[in-house]
Amino acid sequence: MYNFNECLRDNEKIIWTGKPNPENRSKDISGEIFLVVFALVVQTIMIFCVTHGIGDGESGTSLGFIVIFLAVALFGVLGAYSIISKLFLMNIKVKKDEYCITDKRVIVYKGRKKEVWYGYLVNYSIVETENVKKKYGDLILSVEYLNENEGIKTIGKNMINPDKTNLSFVNLVSIENVKKVKDLVIKQRQKLIESKELPTIDNIKI
Repeated sequence: MYNFNECLRDNEKIIWTGKPNPENRSKDISGEIFLVVFALVVQTIMIFCVTHGIGDGESGTSLGFIVIFLAVALFGVLGAYSIISKLFLMNIKVKKDEYCITDKRVIVYKGRKKEVWYGYLVNYSIVETENVKKKYGDLILSVEYLNENEGIKTIGKNMINPDKTNLSFVNLVSIENVKKVKDLVIKQRQKLIESKELPTIDNIKI
C-alpha cells in the first residue's frame, strides 16, 4: 500500500482511499460491436460498388471515396480498440494504481510508473459516474471551461501531456461504493467553495 500521508500538506486530511477493481467494471461492449460491424458493412458495400462499377463507385476510387472509406475505417478501429481496452488493457493499465481523496485534493499513485499525480477538488465542477456495475464504477472528475473552444484545445493538450500536479481530468477506475464517494466529493467541494477556496486552473466554471 502506498503511504499517502507522505503527500499531505499542512492541515490537509485524508477523507477516503481506495484501489481500482477493473475485474468488477462493467464490460458492456454492445455499442462497440455495433460500430465495428457497421464499419465493416459500409466498407464492404463501398468496395462492392467500386469493383462492380455501380452507384457511387461507378467512377472508381476517387479522392472522395478514399476519404470516406478511411473515415469509416477509423470508426471501426476505434470501436475495436475500445473492446480490447475494456476486456484486457484497462486491467493491465490500472491494477497497480491507488487512489486518495483529501479535504482539498484527489491524489493518484500510478503504480506502474511509481508516480504521484494530483488535482484540486475545487476545480471539478463535473463529478460523474460511468461504467457502474452494482456498487462498483468509474468516478470522473473534470473541469468545465467557460470558453468552450479553449476547453477543447486544452483537453486535447492534456490528454497528450497532462499537468500531473494540477490535473484537469481524473478517472478513478472501478472503485467500490462509487456513488457514496461521488457524494463525498461533491459535499467536500461545496465546503471548499463556501470557504472561498480559489481554483488552480484559469477560466473554468466553479
